[in-house]
Amino acid sequence: MDKFAASDGLRLSYISDDYTDPWRKSDTLVMLHAAMGGARRFYAWVPHVARDFRVVRLELRGHGESEIPGPTQLTFERLWQDVVELLDHLGVERAHLMGSSAGAFVCSTRLRFARGRRGVQRRILRGDLGLLVPSIGCGDGRGP
Repeated sequence: MDKFAASDGLRLSYISDDYTDPWRKSDTLVMLHAAMGGARRFYAWVPHVARDFRVVRLELRGHGESEIPGPTQLTFERLWQDVVELLDHLGVERAHLMGSSAGAFVCSTRLRFARGRRGVQRRILRGDLGLLVPSIGCGDGRGP
């Protein structure tokens, strides 16, 4: 698990998995977990998507190994800013987004608060993972 410092000083954790062909440029897929979850929640998805995408699984503030935010450090706008800052930290210009539950709300926050700031190629999932799996070509719709 890697860490980076957000602009407000909080240290956030993330996991990056990349099993794409090293001789070709691969797209990045950012996976955002639900409330009370963590980056490891998507572990079973990695074999299905990391062959085609560089997969980055962020642990949202106060979850997993990320630090606990103060009372003014937890808004959807701030959570989206964490995604933007992580992408900057990794040198990623554009990314696909995949969110489950609260993670999907963070993805949707991008539409309201970050227009023009960061290129998002496609929001892959906005709600329940199991119902929308075919949209990324994994499995039979029941999840991994």
